[in-house]
Amino acid sequence: LSFKIDGASTMNQANFTADDFDWSQVQPDVGTYPVTLNDKGIAAVLAVNPGATFSAKNVTAGTATIKQAFNC
Repeated sequence: LSFKIDGASTMNQANFTADDFDWSQVQPDVGTYPVTLNDKGIAAVLAVNPGATFSAKNVTAGTATIKQAFNC
């Protein structure tokens, strides 16, 4: 999973955990699925950027890719 915060060049990046993302559309099947920040993730960004404002509508989804397991 990778992500980027666009916007002001002075924005600080939060230390995210898996709990900061909405994984609800990710399936166990091979494929690429959308992943976005959830409310906890948005709060984490706002916590390290006092005075900044944004909401879920300002978040562009990233992706998570499930690859086929390698069999030995």
